[in-house]
Amino acid sequence: MSGNADVDKLVVLISDAAFEAVVEYQKYGQDVPALSCPVVHPLDSATDLIKLRRALRQLEGACRHLYDMLAPPVEYIGKNTMDFGPVLLRTAVNAGIAEILEGRPQGMHLLHIAEATGLPEPKLTQIMRALASRNCFIEVDTDTYANNRISQALFKDSETRSCDYTWLAVTQCHYGLDSYWEFLNNKQVDVADVPDNYKGLWSYARRNSAGELQDSIYTAWGKHVRIYSQVLSPYSTFCDIGSGVGSFSLHLAKLRPDLHITLQDQPHVLDDALQLWSKEFPDCTLDKRVVFEPLDFLVHPPVQGQDYYYMRAIVHNWTDNDVRRILTNVRKAMGAHSRLLIQEYSLAPQNRKRGAGEAARYGIQQAPEPLLPNFGWGASRRHNLDFTMQLTFNAKERTVGELIELASSAELAFVKFLDLGTASVLEFQSARKDESSQSRL
Repeated sequence: MSGNADVDKLVVLISDAAFEAVVEYQKYGQDVPALSCPVVHPLDSATDLIKLRRALRQLEGACRHLYDMLAPPVEYIGKNTMDFGPVLLRTAVNAGIAEILEGRPQGMHLLHIAEATGLPEPKLTQIMRALASRNCFIEVDTDTYANNRISQALFKDSETRSCDYTWLAVTQCHYGLDSYWEFLNNKQVDVADVPDNYKGLWSYARRNSAGELQDSIYTAWGKHVRIYSQVLSPYSTFCDIGSGVGSFSLHLAKLRPDLHITLQDQPHVLDDALQLWSKEFPDCTLDKRVVFEPLDFLVHPPVQGQDYYYMRAIVHNWTDNDVRRILTNVRKAMGAHSRLLIQEYSLAPQNRKRGAGEAARYGIQQAPEPLLPNFGWGASRRHNLDFTMQLTFNAKERTVGELIELASSAELAFVKFLDLGTASVLEFQSARKDESSQSRL
């Protein structure tokens, strides 16, 4: 069966997606920055990137699909079994290489970088050329390296918190992977058991930067704050369940001063949240537009009768039974007017037949052929997170259908699906109430 026609279609998809991405950059009054320039573009800190993320999803899916078609299969296997990117990036972060090169557009020779980092120069040579070949750092002269647009995001004080991604990947996601096959086949171990490092991420989050690690990672991966600020009803109440220090709600409060926000999490987390809000938005704290209410959502319902209940990257941390308990508690708190908004990295079907069914039922966009209906490589972050949840929390990402089924078991009725590009939002109302199913998003 000839694939030539598919090649032509993929080239068109790549061109269309790239054009759409450039348009999104130019909306901020600047062109797309060159990779060689260590600059921050206004788009980097924007809070409404849905159109860009959708374009990049198609672009990545089509580019990788085209490569996988044209390359011999052994090339695919080789590239995917010899990817040391996470270890290389973590090494660069730990060594502080980006900070060492800051303000040096002319670059620094490897000998001086080795001296500054304390790393052996021969090994550092291999590290830097491997990173530069991945477009992270740039070799401006022989054995002389400088920051570029990607490496400058590795600063420890970068708004993107990229350094935290590298910690998450190497210490939590990749730790012990060499024994994963043996673990699956060990008949003396129940694969449903919680792994030893189950609480590793949470304990690290409590120790570092006022508990902001996990909170900031998910905020940086998909802020989407502006879309919420545009659709929430005026003067409504908004309960952020499992809020962490409330970095999402902090952005939301600044955009929507009319909202009354309640952060709910464990007491020690809320102690850190109060410190952060008192520093970043003291007026909101003083006039009680934000309140901090302790909650164990596995045991107790959140505050009663809020207009909106919001859960971001919470459900994927828990097993099905625990999710039912959490959602049941939320439903107990909801009034006839209340809506529950669940933001997750929901998984889309990978075959056309099932994908067409979910598209018809829930309004989920399918990728154009010849891409997989879930955009293939363009959805790789969602599937990487799915495996990450297994390794770190013995949990998983879920399809939209699975999320709706779990919610239904907690007497919640599905209202609407919203595609955010990388993530998605599902809106629910209480199925116990005799109320309209009209969406509030």
